[in-house]
Amino acid sequence: MKYSSLMALGSITEGPNKQNFLQIIIQAFQNLMAMFSDQNQKIREAISWVMSRISEHHSDLLTNNQIINQFMEKIIQGL
Repeated sequence: MKYSSLMALGSITEGPNKQNFLQIIIQAFQNLMAMFSDQNQKIREAISWVMSRISEHHSDLLTNNQIINQFMEKIIQGL
């Protein structure tokens, strides 16, 4: 179910109103970051893809210092 939800989220990143979508992502950000530590490899791959799509289409999210710091920490841990 997590995997399907992430795939759906990643698939719709291009279409919605940027401001409305950013508010939803900011509210869910902590849960999304937690998925980088999921035991299931497919979930970790999917959240990576979702965050790449969000970064591509909603880069405004990455102007928030707290969010970018947490996101970069997860990227570094993943490497």
